[in-house]
Order: sequence, then C-alpha cells, then structure tokens
Amino acid sequence: MGTGGRSAAGGAVSTGGTATSGGTTGTGGSCGDGILGAGEQCDLGVDNEAAPAFGVTQSGQSFAVVPIMRSASTPNFYDYSSASAHTGFEEAYASRILLYLDKSTHALSLVVFHGVDIDTTGEKQPTSHVQMLFSGLPSTTTVGVSDDSDELLMTSSTTATGFWKFTSNSDGGVLSGLPFPGDWEITIEPTFLDGISTWTWVQSDGSLVNLDLTQPLTITARSFPSPCRLDCTAPRCGDGILDGGEICDEGSQPVNGCKSGCMSFE
Repeated sequence: MGTGGRSAAGGAVSTGGTATSGGTTGTGGSCGDGILGAGEQCDLGVDNEAAPAFGVTQSGQSFAVVPIMRSASTPNFYDYSSASAHTGFEEAYASRILLYLDKSTHALSLVVFHGVDIDTTGEKQPTSHVQMLFSGLPSTTTVGVSDDSDELLMTSSTTATGFWKFTSNSDGGVLSGLPFPGDWEITIEPTFLDGISTWTWVQSDGSLVNLDLTQPLTITARSFPSPCRLDCTAPRCGDGILDGGEICDEGSQPVNGCKSGCMSFE
C-alpha cells in the first residue's frame, strides 16, 4: 500500500487508499480463495490480511505508514525555537502528523504540529486554535516535547490532551515512548476551531496523505506480520515493506543502513 504524492513538504497530497486483495489468478483460482495458485506465494483465504508495522484508518480510508527515520533524537528533529517547530514540513494553514524513529536508539514518537513560523519562512499563520484528544496510548507514553508546558499534557497513563492557540508561528508537540515493535492502537479526536484548513499525514518519503478535519483517526501498531498478505505474498525481510515485527525494511539494496534481519541499522 502506498500513499503516492510528491516527496516534498508542502507538495502534492495523496488521498491514501484502501487495502485491496489484488493478487494473481492461477490454476487454483484467484487470490483469497484459500487455494495456492500459480504465481501465489501463499493463500489462506479469509485469513489473508494486511499487517503492516503501522497502519492508519479514518472515515473508511486505510493505509500503511512508515516513520520518518533519522539518526537524531525527536527533540532535535522537532527543532523547537522562536516558539515553533522546524521539521521542514510546516506550512501555513496546515496541520501535520507523523511517526518519528530515532535510528540510533529505536525510540519511536508521535509528532503533531500546526501552522508555520513567520520568522523562518515569512508566511503568516493567522490566529489559530486546535484541540486534540489522544486515547489508547501505551502506558509507557510521555510528553517528549511541548511548545509550552501547559499545551500538551498527559491526563492519565493512557490519555493526553493538546490545546493550542497561536498566531504567526507554529504550535504542536511530541508524544514519546511508544513501544516498537509493539501492539497498540491510538485514537486521535481532532477539533480544528480556527486557522487550519488541511490536515495531512507525513510519510517517510515526505509525501502527504489527506485526512478528514472532522473525523477521529486511529493508528495501529503490529508486532507480528500476517502469514499471508491480501495480495497472496508472504512477508519477508528485504521485500521493501515494513511488516509487523520489523524495525526497518528497505528492500534488497538498503540505502539507509538497515541490517540483514530488518531489526537494526548499521
């Protein structure tokens, strides 16, 4: 499952997509009939499933996501200064959300930010107001970055609240300590009151997936792959798909140091 789009902040936006069975048709019939046909690596019928390491669902839309992976801590990636985030993906009138992985420590975080810093870009973010409720957080979750100390708060061991008001700059925060690999499901309920007209997910290649400003979003993590995917291919390290249980998978010719076994970086 891919998100499409152009690999650039503020660039083309994909609509995501839904998981489909696809596959090939062989002597045993079509993919998903439970009979191993020619060209199929596996076929478990109704037990075929999509089990990416991370998936997002919202309003009938479902797509796999891959964290942005860099050899830097999440606070360094967020780069908070002049009351704003400076990840390179900020944009006026836009709210962004992504997963971030520190390659050196395997620390995984959920990053959200809204608007843009006028001092850096010259773009003026109007007076804005955003609220988000986070539920289903793993008990290990902590607030890794908060633009101001009272804007992003843990309200229990599994819930958090973001309450942001800002003008001429960005606002947001980081929830850190997410288990990876892990099994969890986080739901985010957004309320965009003023100043934000688009909400998008940022993929690892910088492409953007459109999200619904009015609907809850669920992020699901899996620690084990499916025995057989919906397209009747069998998950394996080196196939370029980040399956449940893998730290990384860049295909047969890794470019960012993913080691054999897909469990660490060089």
